[in-house]
Amino acid sequence: SYVDGKSFHTQKFALYLRRTGQAWTLVVSGVLPDRNRQAVDLFFNAVSADEARIVVQSSWDNDTNRSVGLAEVELFTGQETD
Repeated sequence: SYVDGKSFHTQKFALYLRRTGQAWTLVVSGVLPDRNRQAVDLFFNAVSADEARIVVQSSWDNDTNRSVGLAEVELFTGQETD
Protein backbone atom coordinates (compact mmCIF):
# COMPACT_ATOMS: atom_id res chain seq x y z
CA SER A 1 0.00 0.00 0.00
CA TYR A 2 1.04 3.61 -0.39
CA VAL A 3 1.61 4.06 3.37
CA ASP A 4 4.35 1.42 3.29
CA GLY A 5 6.33 3.17 0.58
CA LYS A 6 8.11 6.48 0.35
CA SER A 7 4.89 8.52 0.28
CA PHE A 8 4.64 11.15 3.00
CA HIS A 9 8.17 10.54 4.31
CA THR A 10 9.95 13.76 5.18
CA GLN A 11 13.67 13.67 4.43
CA LYS A 12 15.38 16.94 5.39
CA PHE A 13 13.87 19.38 7.86
CA ALA A 14 14.83 22.42 9.94
CA LEU A 15 13.59 23.54 13.37
CA TYR A 16 13.27 27.27 14.11
CA LEU A 17 12.37 28.82 17.46
CA ARG A 18 11.50 32.36 18.54
CA ARG A 19 9.91 34.54 21.16
CA THR A 20 6.61 35.98 19.96
CA GLY A 21 7.22 38.89 17.59
CA GLN A 22 10.97 38.29 17.25
CA ALA A 23 12.94 36.79 14.38
CA TRP A 24 13.03 33.04 13.80
CA THR A 25 16.32 31.36 14.76
CA LEU A 26 17.46 28.10 13.20
CA VAL A 27 18.36 25.82 16.12
CA VAL A 28 18.82 22.43 14.46
CA SER A 29 18.26 20.61 11.19
CA GLY A 30 18.27 16.95 10.38
CA VAL A 31 17.41 14.06 8.13
CA LEU A 32 14.72 11.52 8.94
CA PRO A 33 15.12 7.89 7.86
CA ASP A 34 12.94 6.58 5.05
CA ARG A 35 10.74 4.55 7.42
CA ASN A 36 7.37 4.93 9.11
CA ARG A 37 7.18 5.84 12.81
CA GLN A 38 10.89 6.47 13.18
CA ALA A 39 11.88 8.52 16.23
CA VAL A 40 14.87 10.84 16.00
CA ASP A 41 16.47 12.65 18.94
CA LEU A 42 18.15 15.97 18.18
CA PHE A 43 19.99 18.09 20.71
CA PHE A 44 20.67 21.83 20.52
CA ASN A 45 21.72 24.68 22.79
CA ALA A 46 19.07 26.16 25.04
CA VAL A 47 16.98 28.92 23.49
CA SER A 48 14.35 31.07 25.16
CA ALA A 49 11.30 30.60 22.93
CA ASP A 50 7.55 30.25 22.98
CA GLU A 51 6.97 29.43 19.30
CA ALA A 52 8.36 26.67 17.09
CA ARG A 53 8.34 26.24 13.31
CA ILE A 54 9.42 23.16 11.40
CA VAL A 55 10.26 23.54 7.73
CA VAL A 56 10.16 20.37 5.64
CA GLN A 57 12.89 20.85 3.06
CA SER A 58 12.68 17.61 1.09
CA SER A 59 10.97 14.25 0.82
CA TRP A 60 12.14 10.70 0.19
CA ASP A 61 9.44 10.54 -2.49
CA ASN A 62 10.57 12.08 -5.76
CA ASP A 63 6.99 12.68 -6.93
CA THR A 64 6.56 16.41 -6.27
CA ASN A 65 2.77 16.12 -6.37
CA ARG A 66 2.63 14.21 -3.08
CA SER A 67 2.42 15.70 0.36
CA VAL A 68 4.89 15.12 3.17
CA GLY A 69 4.50 15.59 6.86
CA LEU A 70 5.38 14.65 10.40
CA ALA A 71 3.22 12.44 12.55
CA GLU A 72 4.31 13.85 15.90
CA VAL A 73 6.77 16.38 17.27
CA GLU A 74 7.82 16.70 20.90
CA LEU A 75 10.10 19.41 22.27
CA PHE A 76 11.56 19.05 25.75
CA THR A 77 13.27 21.69 27.86
CA GLY A 78 16.10 19.42 28.88
CA GLN A 79 15.50 20.29 32.52
CA GLU A 80 15.11 17.41 34.91
CA THR A 81 11.85 17.25 36.84
CA ASP A 82 10.95 15.33 39.99
